Amino acid sequence: MPESPDPTSPPPRRVPRTKRAFDLAITVLAAPLWVPVCLVAALALLITEGRPVFYKSRRRLHGDSVRPIVKFRTMVRNAEQVLNRDTVPVTDTCFLNIPSEHPVYTAVGRRIERWALTELPQLVHVLAGTMSLIGNRPLPVNVVKALVQRHPYAEDRFLAPGGLTGPVQLIGRDFISDEDRLGLEIDYCLLTTLRYSVRIDLAVLLATVLVALRVRAPYSVDEVRAMLHRAAAPRRSLAPVAEDRRRSGARFELANACSRGRPNQGLELREISYRGLGVVLDSPMQVGDWVSLPSSSGGQIRASVRWLRPRPDGRYEAGLSLAPARHGAANLLKLLDEPEEAAHTASDHLAVSEGPESGLPQLR
Repeated sequence: MPESPDPTSPPPRRVPRTKRAFDLAITVLAAPLWVPVCLVAALALLITEGRPVFYKSRRRLHGDSVRPIVKFRTMVRNAEQVLNRDTVPVTDTCFLNIPSEHPVYTAVGRRIERWALTELPQLVHVLAGTMSLIGNRPLPVNVVKALVQRHPYAEDRFLAPGGLTGPVQLIGRDFISDEDRLGLEIDYCLLTTLRYSVRIDLAVLLATVLVALRVRAPYSVDEVRAMLHRAAAPRRSLAPVAEDRRRSGARFELANACSRGRPNQGLELREISYRGLGVVLDSPMQVGDWVSLPSSSGGQIRASVRWLRPRPDGRYEAGLSLAPARHGAANLLKLLDEPEEAAHTASDHLAVSEGPESGLPQLR
């Protein structure tokens, strides 16, 4: 029975054409390598463990899309009933990470897992357009439920299509906290939406191969984040015009009633990343002030001023820290998608509240 979609979830983001072209080109050109590997692994499993060779499970991929995904069956036949997010209590992590030394793995399956070949059959999903080559890993629905209960903003990791490998796999799922993992995954989604370049996916793919072959040690969280931003499309190529609201440079006017007596005070987006915004202000605010920017579609972005510094042109650069919220990044992207007249309607309700950094004051 298909899962009912969350009525509050935003629609899936459109996949950049260059990303889809990259997926097809790499998957087809590399077929002489991965097809024989799949055949050998499947034959080894068939001889030693018998049928079924493949394991199929329903995973959430992109937006609210939940579909059956295949991979090699590397565990015993009843593994899904014994080990799942409903039977294993949530402790330090909501992700269900089963180490390759666990006895639930078969002898051949353990080797396939250690050589990072378990998900190789999912390249058929990449060819079909169900998945991307690079992206956040698809998750079982019960894992998503556990994540959202503890981290409401986890929904934003599904803004981009699920992938065969992604930024987290460069670190290792056992060596990263849930907060850092979600941060990297949401950063990847935002870069894919706002500043996508083939260099992002190519960098992750090459690094994945080096780590899988043990040519290079696993990366740190900071190293992966720096890699993503180096590979992203340069900001100077993004036109700061309202007609292209999905790019940085979109400008919003502060409502006069909330602008501290300064007419036409404005806020201009310059950088968007996980839990943070880089903005340019026409006049200063106070560190600790809260900004509430609702879009005409009903979503609301809330952020606090974390730092402020003057610019040579008389304006002010500021860093805003986004308040954790369900679909927070999605609502921000939705606001940038709106036409100019809709953004002006939303800007009439842009409120600034004075308040301490701890605790969210009543926002107007």
